[in-house]
Amino acid sequence: MYHFKYVTKAEARKVREKLENLVHEVQDEVRDNFTFQYCFIGSSARNMITYDPATNIGFDFDVNLEVNDNKSAYSPGEIRKIIMKAFQKHCSKYGYNKFENSKRVFTIKGYNVNSKKVEHSCDIAIVNNFIDETGTVGQKYIAFDKKSNSYSWQQQSKGFSLKEKENWLRQQPEAWNAVRERYLKKKNQNIHKHSRSLYTETINEICKQYGFDDQLHSSEEKENQQRAEGCCSLQNIPMIKGNCANTGAINNTWRNHNHNGIHSLTEYKIGGLSWH
Repeated sequence: MYHFKYVTKAEARKVREKLENLVHEVQDEVRDNFTFQYCFIGSSARNMITYDPATNIGFDFDVNLEVNDNKSAYSPGEIRKIIMKAFQKHCSKYGYNKFENSKRVFTIKGYNVNSKKVEHSCDIAIVNNFIDETGTVGQKYIAFDKKSNSYSWQQQSKGFSLKEKENWLRQQPEAWNAVRERYLKKKNQNIHKHSRSLYTETINEICKQYGFDDQLHSSEEKENQQRAEGCCSLQNIPMIKGNCANTGAINNTWRNHNHNGIHSLTEYKIGGLSWH
């Protein structure tokens, strides 16, 4: 059994500010090659960073860097090597004295020689966020293949979409406190599961406990009824000219299908209109 605790906001803020200063120095260092944006993700973005004082691991941050290389002037390997070299140049002055290069991320660690513990670390990934031809949001990352000593852009797995549930739970302090308590309990009781999986389980369980699914279904039924009523009043209208504000909804996703300025109603489905 583990002994995970939450890192306090004050302690996390102090380390985060140090990391931000380091990233700013790296941005200046690589500016002649390209620029990049950064964002903190995962537990640090949720203010749910944990650590186990009984181990020598410390706590960690996760940061995504998105490079602005619109002309694709640099290969994946060149981008990652330029950025890693800049971090290695500046990280020691911020107390990061260990560096590791793995498949998806490279990691900087603040290792205390006296206590022989990693006080904190940061996993850094270089990503490219995009929207494909179907309108789906996706992400690629620069991956390192140790066997071939090569780098390439790889598709990031879709993972779990929790944003709607997270926002709903945060609106209820009691529910969000339950999330924090159960997540910490799971962290201390589970040996083999990753933190992301434990967090997803926690969100789904607390949502079910506090009635998220019931509220969602009730809302969907109301929307479906409204759309069905709207459709009944339009069934005898073969063509609608001009730009429509509401041009149909299927599964809560609104889409415009414009054929020379004319929107045609071709079918009716329970749950919304389909426009072609």
